[in-house]
Amino acid sequence: MVEVLNDPIVLSMMRRDGVPMDSLQGLLRKIGRGLS
Repeated sequence: MVEVLNDPIVLSMMRRDGVPMDSLQGLLRKIGRGLS
């Protein structure tokens, strides 16, 4: 998960889409908990 968040392509896509990083990381954390 962390590698994905640090990926420059993913980061630039999220910036372009205007997604706030903190809420996105919170969402990914919830997804990660659901998968584990």
